[in-house]
Amino acid sequence: MRKILVASLLSLSLICTSGFAFADAAIVYDFDQAETGVVRVKLDDRYEADTIKIMVAYEGQNPEFYDYDRFAEFESYGIDEGIGTYQIGIYQNTSGNSYRSIGMKTVEVDELDSLIPYLSSVQSIRWDAKDEAAELALALTDGIESDWAKVQAVHQYIIENITYDYDKAKTVQTGYLPDNAATLENGNGICYDYSSLMASMLRSLSIPTKLVMGYSNTKDVYHAWNEVYDAEREEWILIDSTFDASLYQHGFAVEMERDLAEYRVEKVY
Repeated sequence: MRKILVASLLSLSLICTSGFAFADAAIVYDFDQAETGVVRVKLDDRYEADTIKIMVAYEGQNPEFYDYDRFAEFESYGIDEGIGTYQIGIYQNTSGNSYRSIGMKTVEVDELDSLIPYLSSVQSIRWDAKDEAAELALALTDGIESDWAKVQAVHQYIIENITYDYDKAKTVQTGYLPDNAATLENGNGICYDYSSLMASMLRSLSIPTKLVMGYSNTKDVYHAWNEVYDAEREEWILIDSTFDASLYQHGFAVEMERDLAEYRVEKVY
């Protein structure tokens, strides 16, 4: 389920080459949206599927690696550590867990609003104003003025209509990415699907929303949830639609807002 893998967990052997393919037409970097918390990369289809990883590092520290599989299309990656220098690297598999560098660029971010990165469409939270999830969010909140009331409306829809897919949870593979259209069509998903759908729908409404991964105190399994920014209170509120859906669908009362202290954060997108 986990899309972004820290280098130490992957045990990657990165074989650096002396010539980075900055001018290679096979690799295109787009940093035009960097000050909104997004960098984009596009590779053409000369590379084989499942062989490319994109690295994003802030000030050369804590590199994170993403699988790249959208050949001939731009893929977006979030940068949310604040102002500073980000390194964007491209690595190609040579054998086993060994990779060689085929491209590296840096981008300087001089200004970055702390909320803007959590409105963007990125790899694990893909949304577009014309897609089904965004149009549904707009329909659900039609006539609602308060942002927090919009959050409640979206949350209620998700916990009423999306059931947990236990079979998928048992078989999901590393590198899995949510598909909002499939989640809505099938009416089920795992925690990653719930949290990606929630984040996509709320971001499409201009409500800053994080997709968070880690652990809850109630169950010692890797989990995904959301933190949603309440502008009136000027604070992030934790919402776990996966657990809430289970409670609601079994006839229990649901309190949408949860205690941040009950969760241990590993990753934030």
